[in-house]
Amino acid sequence: MKKYNWILLCFLLAASALHARAQTSILFCGGVENDKPVGVSDRFYPDSASTYLYALYVQAAPMAMKQVSMELFKQNGNTFEQVGEKQSYTVKPKWKYTYVKCYFAAPGLYKVRLSDASGKQLAEGIVTII
Repeated sequence: MKKYNWILLCFLLAASALHARAQTSILFCGGVENDKPVGVSDRFYPDSASTYLYALYVQAAPMAMKQVSMELFKQNGNTFEQVGEKQSYTVKPKWKYTYVKCYFAAPGLYKVRLSDASGKQLAEGIVTII
């Protein structure tokens, strides 16, 4: 019985590790130069009340899709409310990454969500504009 539990535990740990590596998130940066993000952070202090940042999405394999959509949400109390409309961007199936320009009109805590053409979530990230 102990041997069975040990094997089950090893299997669950391996599956958990694979799942953790498969998850993706969004990096926020000031720009992308030579295919590398520049000024990566989850907290930005812009010079003015409004600012543009880039949300960078990277995955290990080619994206195998022709379009991604981005939604922007701003925290209001205990919830996040959508800001503006969902925006769609053209990508190439062979790309392993893409980035989209996000506009933040005021300081606050924001959530950016990327999804594929069918609406399946690809990644999500949170950034603070101070």
